Amino acid sequence: MAFIPSAEMSNTPPQQTSAFLGVTEHETALFKNGLPLTHSEESARVTTKICDSLRLATTLFDNSHDAVVITTVDYTFIDVNPAFSLMTGYDKADILNQHPVMLTSHHHDTHFYFSLQRKLVKCGEWHGEVWIKCKNSAVLPLQLSVYGVRENNGGITHFVGILRNTRAHKSTEDELSKLAHYDPLTGLSNRTHFVDRLKFTLDMAKRNHHQSALMLLDVDRFKLVNDTLGHQLGDELLIQVARRLKQCVREVDTVSRLGGDEFTVILGTIQSSENAACVANKILGALSAPFMLSEREVFVSVSVGITVFPIDGESVHLLIKNADTAMYHAKESGRNNYQYFSDTMNKKMLDELEMETNLRQAFKNDEFSLNYQPQFALKTKKLIGAEVLVRWNHPTLGCISPAIFIPYAEKSNLIIALGEWVLRTACMQAVSWQKMGLKIQPMSVNLSGMQLKQPDLLYKVANILEETHFPAELLELELTEGVLMANVEETITTLNKLKDMGIRLSIDDFGTGYSSLSYLKRFPIDTLKIDQSFIKEITTNSDDSAIASTIIAMAHNLRLNVIAEGVETIEQANILLDKECDDVQGYFFSRPLCESDFCQLLTKRQADLA
Repeated sequence: MAFIPSAEMSNTPPQQTSAFLGVTEHETALFKNGLPLTHSEESARVTTKICDSLRLATTLFDNSHDAVVITTVDYTFIDVNPAFSLMTGYDKADILNQHPVMLTSHHHDTHFYFSLQRKLVKCGEWHGEVWIKCKNSAVLPLQLSVYGVRENNGGITHFVGILRNTRAHKSTEDELSKLAHYDPLTGLSNRTHFVDRLKFTLDMAKRNHHQSALMLLDVDRFKLVNDTLGHQLGDELLIQVARRLKQCVREVDTVSRLGGDEFTVILGTIQSSENAACVANKILGALSAPFMLSEREVFVSVSVGITVFPIDGESVHLLIKNADTAMYHAKESGRNNYQYFSDTMNKKMLDELEMETNLRQAFKNDEFSLNYQPQFALKTKKLIGAEVLVRWNHPTLGCISPAIFIPYAEKSNLIIALGEWVLRTACMQAVSWQKMGLKIQPMSVNLSGMQLKQPDLLYKVANILEETHFPAELLELELTEGVLMANVEETITTLNKLKDMGIRLSIDDFGTGYSSLSYLKRFPIDTLKIDQSFIKEITTNSDDSAIASTIIAMAHNLRLNVIAEGVETIEQANILLDKECDDVQGYFFSRPLCESDFCQLLTKRQADLA
């Protein structure tokens, strides 16, 4: 670093001062020889140059953020800048003509100072860290650079020291390190630090031949808290969850927040996998107590996935992946529980991935088709419509049941595209039968929960009806009880708008969900479908018979149509007829039919009526 002198260096030899300021020896000689300033242009130029340089040096000296001290060759202070006084507490009057020994903190031994002095004598400069004692007796670590100021003959006349507060820099470095390795919200290790700690833990486990465990935790239904109470209280909940997690583990274990509502726990050393289960149970218990958020009690739970090293994997990547798989299995098992990773889970995840890939290919390869489940008026046996059913014929796996692929479609969000394809194809097919001279029958199409949440659902349905020229009054959309009750107020608004378009609405699988009668009367529903589970044993089970009677009576009191699904025997049909059920569908009347077979049924029915 450059020497920054002070204008008060009255004891500094002129030739040294001028040389430092960048004035040539020739210019200095002219100045020393006393050439008249008013008669010599060269003398005036030299004088101006020296004065300007002194002003610049003084400005730098006084305004430097680093402390600057100037000493004689025997280390007596002859000048210090304001930054030195601010840093140490010593005013200039306190320090002038004093020796640096007054700053000794006793942090260094005599060998340190002898070594420093030898380096200055030999090289003319020294760089390193020193600990000094301030005026208030506080000890301060500083980065010191000392430079010797030489005469023309090479002899040192002064020393200049530049001191920088390493504590301030260290504080900045610590803050940057904290930002890089710790979660700013909870103070827990972040993803980067978590991976480093897991690597270290696995290395130690390999070296010492012991087991370790990784737990991946996800707060159940955290989105609901954010959506209902707001993100500020959602953040407060995460802070409280983090605090409770830390109380459940040892000091040597590591709790991290990966992001969102996802946490991890690294158990450095365990005797067996049961140790991890004990910690998991402790966590589940700790989080079962209510959380206070803005004077409101909130209850949450977590789903925990556990992997054990080296049983479930020996790499960071594999352990994390397997813990994630176990955690999702815990969610599927009802939440608020823990699950160990197993090869069965891994196979299930691979099967899901393969199924999703096959589903995407099915769209490209036109592997989907529609079947039509005829619906009949129970009293007259008249064909009154059909429920549209999607079928998937895989080129190598053959026909795949909807009970298998529909859940995968819902998990991967492909259900939205599939539902749209089913609706459009069914409408197009019905209109094509009309063009053949056949009477269009009402079509009942299932609507998934994800479709109902689409902000552009109304636009899509209206657009399909317009494109295909299918009458809205002949379209019935079926929704399950669970879908209806997921977000009641928004659902009612959407259903009313569909109803305003002329579309009929029905509740599918009625009796298996949890509809509230107070809400049921608010839904603009036209039809209730009795779930086939109640029809299957209606002839032998008095409870099922009573439930069917209750549903039929309630529906009629609410002026709703009732259709029973899964009717497979004449006995079932007769009992339903006695109970005054309106309509039926099931194998006793007709199996689901492909496009050509349903067309034949329409043709035959139309011929019978002619």
